[in-house]
Amino acid sequence: MTEEQLRQILSEIRSGALADDDALQLLRNLPFEDLGFAKLDHHRTLRRGAPEAVYGAGKTPEEIEGLARTILAHGQTLLVTKTTRAVFERIRAFAPDAAFHERSGLVVAARAPHPHAALLLADFILGPESQSILEKLEYGNATKDYGFKRWYPERGLSTAQYDRENTKWEKILRDLGRK
Repeated sequence: MTEEQLRQILSEIRSGALADDDALQLLRNLPFEDLGFAKLDHHRTLRRGAPEAVYGAGKTPEEIEGLARTILAHGQTLLVTKTTRAVFERIRAFAPDAAFHERSGLVVAARAPHPHAALLLADFILGPESQSILEKLEYGNATKDYGFKRWYPERGLSTAQYDRENTKWEKILRDLGRK
């Protein structure tokens, strides 16, 4: 949910155009919605300024489709990473404005003002020119193994634990960027 969407709901409640029960139904799954196989963070855009991203690796095409339908039904921008063209085709069946970046496996389905801008950015960041620039600036290279253990936030952390870990990593990344 974006700030604009929340303001719209509040305005409709004030004006009487939206009944209390209808407003409760709209707000019922805030900020998280448990789909059984994944939890969606509907307030991520409001809190972080960036939409929830679906990590496609390890999920079935049906699970990704369910997540995509739910995200789009909430009027949010859909980002699916590490996915395949077959999954993209499933998404495009109900989101014809979706775009796919083959090399990165990224799907962006709009409601976004510029869905192809995300694909251009991904293409640049994953390209060899960008990787050499990032390496020169000591940010590393996405194609090299630096021995870091990957962390998957969806594996059993509470929201509070996730926020603490996220804050810690953001501080580490800021400190690394100051070198």
